[in-house]
Amino acid sequence: MPKASFTITVEGAEAADLIAAVQEFFAARAAPVELEPDDEWTAEQVELMWRKVTPDYRELVMALFSEGGSASMEELMSELEGTRQEVGGRLSSPGHQARLNPQLAVQKRRKLVFWDPGTERYTLQPEAIEPLRQLISDT
Repeated sequence: MPKASFTITVEGAEAADLIAAVQEFFAARAAPVELEPDDEWTAEQVELMWRKVTPDYRELVMALFSEGGSASMEELMSELEGTRQEVGGRLSSPGHQARLNPQLAVQKRRKLVFWDPGTERYTLQPEAIEPLRQLISDT
C-alpha cells in the first residue's frame, strides 16, 4: 500500500495559538456529508450492535447518556475513571463488529458514537438515541 504524508507549517509564539490554528484548518475542511437512506442507523442495527459490542463500550454509551448524549474526552475519562487511551480503546469495539457482521456496515459510514470537532465532544447519532434508551432501560 502506498504511503502518503503531508506537512503543515504553523508559526506562532504560543502553543495554544498553534493548536487552535490547526484545529481551525481541519474544521474548515470538514465538508458536510450527504447521507444516503441506508446511512442512518435502524433500531434493528442498534440492537444488533448493542448485543455484539464489549461491556466496556456499553458502559461508555451509558456514560454518554448520563451526560445528555454528548461528552468531552475529559468528562468520559472522569465518568469511566480511565485514561485517554483506555477510553479511546473502548471506542474500537463497533469497528471490529462492523468488519465481522455485514448487517452493521453502516458503522463504517456513520459511527454510532462520533467525534464532533466543532464542539470537541463525543456524540451519539440522533437516530440511535431512542433505540439505545430502550436497550439501556432493559438491562
